Amino acid sequence: MGYKSQISKSKTQSAGSITMFHQNFCMNRLDIYGGMIEMVNQQRAELSKKNPYWIPREKYYELLYFSRQYNTMRQEKRELLRVYPTIADKEFTSKTDISSPVEKAVMRVSYLNEMIGLIENTAKEAGDDIYKWLLIGVTSDRSYDFLSQRMDMPASKDLYYKRYRKYFYLLSKKR
Repeated sequence: MGYKSQISKSKTQSAGSITMFHQNFCMNRLDIYGGMIEMVNQQRAELSKKNPYWIPREKYYELLYFSRQYNTMRQEKRELLRVYPTIADKEFTSKTDISSPVEKAVMRVSYLNEMIGLIENTAKEAGDDIYKWLLIGVTSDRSYDFLSQRMDMPASKDLYYKRYRKYFYLLSKKR
């Protein structure tokens, strides 16, 4: 076999292996129903209306993107508390024409506490036994496979996705 044919064969093999890697990567992505998805943002948002946790697709996406802001909200709260360390969590201020930056920060921290609490409490309510993993799943882009294999989640796929759907159903009732 000549040198040029070896090069062209290795290029074909590497292109094929890249394609296989991409296909395997895409095939390992799961949507909320345990089905495979091809892209991160392409999730099947439709459930049968007979399902007890059915919510409209638009509402699901609204709640999904709200939940995905959880880590950003926690980071913003940390930054505000770092900049204004004297802010107490329960400090009350009026909501009319606030001019002081500290008062604005207090109001923002209060709002962030409410939203963070809403996400955490809903996750606890949806599945107290798998709360830690459910919270990671709804606030990030982690699949069941990641949570079960790398984080040792003790729930079956069906149970996890049932609780996942229940979380969004409960959040839709609260919000």
